[in-house]
Amino acid sequence: TAIVPSSHVLRANCRQQDDPQTSHYYLVPQDPIKLHSDLDPVLLAILDADPLAILVILITSNFIETLQSRFRSSMGSHSARVLFIPRTKDRFSFRELLSSVHVVLDPWPWGGWTTTLQALCAGTPVVTLPGHDARSRFTLNAYLSLHIPELVARNTSEYVRIAVNVASA
Repeated sequence: TAIVPSSHVLRANCRQQDDPQTSHYYLVPQDPIKLHSDLDPVLLAILDADPLAILVILITSNFIETLQSRFRSSMGSHSARVLFIPRTKDRFSFRELLSSVHVVLDPWPWGGWTTTLQALCAGTPVVTLPGHDARSRFTLNAYLSLHIPELVARNTSEYVRIAVNVASA
C-alpha cells in the first residue's frame, strides 16, 4: 500500500491514454468508515482478475494505519497495488479525480448517493451491488431511473466481472 498525494491520480486523465498497458484505476471514493471488511475479498478478486488494476482509496489520517494493516492482511502482495490518497479538499478537485479514473466502485453494505451522482456527472461509471437495505440501493435506483441495468451486479462475482470489463474497455 502506498500513500500518495491526490496529484498522482490527477496528473493526467488516464481514461484518455491509448496505451493498453496503462493501469486501470478503480476508485472507492466513499468515507473509509463505509469500507466494511466484507468488501476486501471482492477488491482482491478485482486485483486478481485485472493485472493492470490499481485500487484508489480516499483516506483520512485517522483510518490510514487501520486500512493499510487490514489490506496487507487480506490482500497479501496485492496490497502494493492499493493507493491511499488524501480526501480532496474541494468539489472541483473531487470532480477532477472522478473524471480521471476508469470506474467507481460503490461499496456495500453502505453505498453512495451523492458520490454516485457526482461520478455520473463526471462521466465515470459506477458499479454497484445492491443489498436489501435502503442504504445500499441508492445507485441501483439511479440506474433504474436512467435505464442502465448493465452496471448493477446481482452477486459479488458479477460485481468483479462488470468492474473489470468497464475498466478494461
